[in-house]
Amino acid sequence: MRVDDGKLSLDGFSVPCAETAKPVPQLLPMGARPLQVALLRHLHAAGEIEAAGLREPLEEVNDRMAASVKQAADALSWLGVKEKHLAAWLQAHLQAVAAGRDTVSLDPRRVVIDQKGQAELF
Repeated sequence: MRVDDGKLSLDGFSVPCAETAKPVPQLLPMGARPLQVALLRHLHAAGEIEAAGLREPLEEVNDRMAASVKQAADALSWLGVKEKHLAAWLQAHLQAVAAGRDTVSLDPRRVVIDQKGQAELF
């Protein structure tokens, strides 16, 4: 495949074409997991995220993280754990992962084989 003189050519066929916009930078792989989206703000500038069209997915992940932090803080309130402490820990954890100082599995699924030999993917 190639583009020459306003034509897109592929296997001997060609069609007229015109460049309409700058290419969008790919900051995430196809099928990115929420963790990869959450790491965006620690790996890329806000302008890059916006240009890649990822502001909304990042906001959705941030909203989900905030709700999860609140829920965890509520569950641990009997130990004096506060929402601000969990939020600070989560951001420090994401920064450490982005900087390569901590690692996480991007595929949390696991296979369980029962006594009959049946496998289930979680």
